[in-house]
Amino acid sequence: MKKRIWKEALKTAAGVVLCLSLMIQPLNVAAVSNHSAEATSEAPQAGEPGAGESRETSAGASAVKPDTTESNMESQDSTEQETSGADMTESESTGQDPAGSDVTETDTEGTAPIESEEVESVSQESEGVSEEEESLTESAALYGARTPHVNYTTHVQTYGWLNAVSDGKMSGTEGQSKRLEAIKIYLSDTPVPGGIEYQTHVQSRGWMNWVANGNLSGTEGLSKRLEAIKIRLTGEMAEKYDVYYRVHSQSFGWLGWAKNGEPSGTMGYAKRLEAIEIRLVEKGQPAPGSTSGTYREDTRVTYQTHVQTYGWLPETSNGKLNGTEGQSKRLEAIKIRLENHSLVEGSIEYRVHCQSYGWMPWVKEGGLAGTENQFKRLEAIEIRLTGEMAKKYDIYYRVHCQSFGWTGWASNGNPAGTEGYAKRLEAIEITFVNKGGKAPGATNNTYYRYATERWGVDVSAYQETVNWSRAKADGVEFAMLRITQKNTSSTGGTVMEDRYFQKNAQGALANGIPIGGYVYCYASTPAEAAAEAEFAVKCLRNYRVTYPIAFDLEVDKHMTTAAKLNNMAMANAYCSVLQKAGYKTVVYGSPSKLRNYFDYGQMASSYGIWLARYRWDVSKDDPEYKNFSLDFSDKETRTMVKNTGYEGGNWTGLTDVRMWQYTEMGRVDGIPGKVDLDLDYTLY
Repeated sequence: MKKRIWKEALKTAAGVVLCLSLMIQPLNVAAVSNHSAEATSEAPQAGEPGAGESRETSAGASAVKPDTTESNMESQDSTEQETSGADMTESESTGQDPAGSDVTETDTEGTAPIESEEVESVSQESEGVSEEEESLTESAALYGARTPHVNYTTHVQTYGWLNAVSDGKMSGTEGQSKRLEAIKIYLSDTPVPGGIEYQTHVQSRGWMNWVANGNLSGTEGLSKRLEAIKIRLTGEMAEKYDVYYRVHSQSFGWLGWAKNGEPSGTMGYAKRLEAIEIRLVEKGQPAPGSTSGTYREDTRVTYQTHVQTYGWLPETSNGKLNGTEGQSKRLEAIKIRLENHSLVEGSIEYRVHCQSYGWMPWVKEGGLAGTENQFKRLEAIEIRLTGEMAKKYDIYYRVHCQSFGWTGWASNGNPAGTEGYAKRLEAIEITFVNKGGKAPGATNNTYYRYATERWGVDVSAYQETVNWSRAKADGVEFAMLRITQKNTSSTGGTVMEDRYFQKNAQGALANGIPIGGYVYCYASTPAEAAAEAEFAVKCLRNYRVTYPIAFDLEVDKHMTTAAKLNNMAMANAYCSVLQKAGYKTVVYGSPSKLRNYFDYGQMASSYGIWLARYRWDVSKDDPEYKNFSLDFSDKETRTMVKNTGYEGGNWTGLTDVRMWQYTEMGRVDGIPGKVDLDLDYTLY
């Protein structure tokens, strides 16, 4: 009851305002009609250019206005209603009550304020009226009860701009092989505020910027086809209506009905749009037809290689050869990227095994893997997809290798090429198939790895003086040296250089043993870890270091799951400093430590792993501990280590292991006491 009183009060107030305006300035029928037409819609008339545009026409076709009879009739109805309001009785014009009672002078002078107070009073009493109901009432008063229309015109090859059509009618052509080149869309007779926006995917231009309310999207005079479109409503129109649209696409015919900003058409197929239909549907009402198959993407993998003598070759895609055959030209670098996968999240990552460098860090989406101007050959490659792309597709690749020819098709991050043979890659082909689909060819003989492992040691001041000449004769092929230690006696726990580092570096290098190093990290924050790395760089500056510098975090307070994020941050800070200084890096640790207190996958893919796993050592509590050791140079021991490997038990699936520390109870001629023994899989 209160709502009805409130609404009647609003009508009364509106009537008074109308009467006053008519008494002040009478309006003729034409003026009222023009006012009504302007209030009906701010959108341009059908066939007219958008705001700020000049009229555009082409030979043989012109933009024409659609039938506006209904709109004109509404304007006339509105005019008649407003005009009839001017024919008031004498009693009304003089302030006499329509019922016949006299109105006093005081009442006459206070008519407007009294009615305003009454409306306010009713409004205060109607506490149950919501803001939404007030908004709807205001919109109804402004716009009236209307049926909205969506109007559109297309610029068609040969014909130019076609006459505008509305509400699901076809604009364009069928069976004539004519491309759409541009489109204009606008609304009329909208019952609530709002507009319409749209963007088109144009040949060689890609997705254009969004435009709105009758403005041109696409091109004119450039002979560029539209390939896809997105359309969406704005304002309150978007709350009350869905906009549906479908397109007729070259080779595919009519696609399903897309709606509310979804893409409709194709991408990557180079197929023209030939016609379009657009409709408005009230929220909650069914679509005009099938909504399946609205958009098609030709997702592709695109790649290019940097080739000896020639430099960067043009890009190829989806299984086409990039590189050379029969010319003995090495691949030196590669870039790979995905195209046309807006509907599927994910990316592509890859890394290469490069002459002198071994396996290089992973890069993604067009990043350079390999080298330029260093004359280094690529020897192998691994490629993988991420995110939803990895769930939807399998990535396949094969390479043409010096002496070996074409390998089989490797997939999903497995290596293709050779390692340890010093053979160049000369060409590559990359494609993908639906997940679990048939491979593009044979999948055997994808990777040839020579027995390239090296046997080495890691030492510190605990071993004291090492006779590197004897160690070399016993088979030591590389050495990882502790670079820093913590002095807890005289300087309050500051980090200092390992007191045997320089002797070890000089002795190993003098005997032709390549060196790397490690920092036993005492840091508690990323900043402290970076500072320890900077100190290590100073210690290393006078030596040729070809093996990596390891991040070794073993302090008990960091071996908790709560410290995991901080551990990761420290490792990243440490490795970043060393990599910027030109050194290779790895992260050292046992499987359990790296899995529980780090993100093993991120550490492995970013830096590589120096794995500490002892499969034969005995416990220090074991009576045989003092007498137990593994002979470094014993052939049977080496065969056992090689054949057994670091995996097994619960530790399968360990990836990117660059080196394996397989015992801390080794015996090496020339090194006092027991020493850690290592196996290098990378040939740094």
